[in-house]
Amino acid sequence: MFKASLLSLIIVSSAIQTYSQDGAFHFNEDFEPTDKDNSNYYRLIYMQDGGLFLILDFFKSGDKYAVGYAKSSNIPWHYRKEARYKLFYQNGKVKQSQNYMEGSPIGTSVLYFNDGTVYKKVRYSNTDLRVMEVYSQSGENLVMNGNGPSREYDSEQDIIESGKYVNGLKQGPWIAERASGQKYYTENYDKGKLTTGLSYNVEGDEFVYSKILDAPTFKGGSKKMYKYVNRNIHYPITAQKARISGKVITVFEIMSDGSIGRTYLLQKVQDDVDKEAIDIINKMSGKWVPGKVRGQFQKVSFTLPITFELPTNQRIETFGKSQTPKAMQF
Repeated sequence: MFKASLLSLIIVSSAIQTYSQDGAFHFNEDFEPTDKDNSNYYRLIYMQDGGLFLILDFFKSGDKYAVGYAKSSNIPWHYRKEARYKLFYQNGKVKQSQNYMEGSPIGTSVLYFNDGTVYKKVRYSNTDLRVMEVYSQSGENLVMNGNGPSREYDSEQDIIESGKYVNGLKQGPWIAERASGQKYYTENYDKGKLTTGLSYNVEGDEFVYSKILDAPTFKGGSKKMYKYVNRNIHYPITAQKARISGKVITVFEIMSDGSIGRTYLLQKVQDDVDKEAIDIINKMSGKWVPGKVRGQFQKVSFTLPITFELPTNQRIETFGKSQTPKAMQF
């Protein structure tokens, strides 16, 4: 168990404390906020001398999952990483070690097999990412100085991917198979950029694509979405009378048929305001063109901040009339 000395536990704003139980923040298997009983992970936040916050993530069992740092603890779900970040296997071995600056990876990221041996080294420079070394679990050096044929296992997707690196970038054909041995996709690259892709679902149907991810879109476009939100959302009377305003950050799943799946809040304001934000998201079910991953319609998460803002010259006597909050996406 990771031990921290001379640190004080951070108590964050009451708008966020609603997810905190026993001083911890709880997450499901997709690292989305949830309650303690349904959690797979939990997070503790500590303040250190020097202005950084220490962020400790644990498996539900109590084994450490990640150790990181941040400059702020305002929103404890998806924090901007700072300095050294380490991710761990449940057996305690380091899975990944990476330095961050202002939330962006810098320097060399080292990935490990679950026995502690080095698997991969990736170099970050500004927006440039290059794979410099890849090793097999037996220790064979497959890629050296950014060059060579590689065979890599993606544990998150449960696939094995094979192809060649030239100067740290994917080049030529890359083929991926599911763990079952079934072909998943074939992609062609030129200096790290995808040129063509062909994927297969479990039934063997083919899908052609030129982008790995096509984000979901509101039918008619973003302007129509903003217009829909502003026309259909209502500023709760209770919040108006109490002069409560603020930004609710919603995250919701857009399913493969364009309907709305699970919705949760990264940032809350007040119960009635939060409920109104969730209600307007649910009203948009069926109004989306679903997202695609490798040419196939799939569930994709979408973030929509909604700002509830009172007019500065609004008199309390007129609060019986509903107000229209702003809706913004980032």
